[in-house]
Amino acid sequence: MTSTAKLTVLSSQTMALLLDREKGRRVDEQRIRRNLAVLRGAKDPGLKRQYEVMRAMFGLYRENEEEEDILEPYTDDPPPPPPPNMNLDLEAGRAHMHEGELFEEQQQIMQQQDTHLDSLAQSISRQHHISTQINGELEEHVGLLEALEEDVDNTHNRMATARRRLDRVVKGVGGNVSTVTIGVLILILLVLIVVFKT
Repeated sequence: MTSTAKLTVLSSQTMALLLDREKGRRVDEQRIRRNLAVLRGAKDPGLKRQYEVMRAMFGLYRENEEEEDILEPYTDDPPPPPPPNMNLDLEAGRAHMHEGELFEEQQQIMQQQDTHLDSLAQSISRQHHISTQINGELEEHVGLLEALEEDVDNTHNRMATARRRLDRVVKGVGGNVSTVTIGVLILILLVLIVVFKT
């Protein structure tokens, strides 16, 4: 579903194209047809009135007409000439809307666009504020992670040093096992001699 703001912008663009067309400038009529097809489903009353005016300016007169030629295939043939009564119908379509009313309606559409743009600006400002806060928190977390990494590295180095010392002790004890065993046996023998002599 197309939003009212987008439809308003589309309506303004289409009106500009139609005015250029009336001044005799070359315009993309297929684009005008596509724009009118999109605007046909507008719910906003102002956009509906604008659609009817543009429809009359473009030459689509029947109220319930299904515009089947909106996506017609491309051909190199020139478009068919407009019906002879087009100018009469165009004047009849414009009779109900004078320049002042058209200008007033354009002003209302521009005010609606300004309102939508203001709300969009506020939304973007909120998003900027939130992203700034998230960035600050991420930087704080990065600092904490760096400190944790440093602590882990220090602990790893201390563990490696303790493991090397323990390995030296184990090697030292492993080479002196026979000496310790002989010493313990001599001590037991002395204790037995003392016990049996007394």
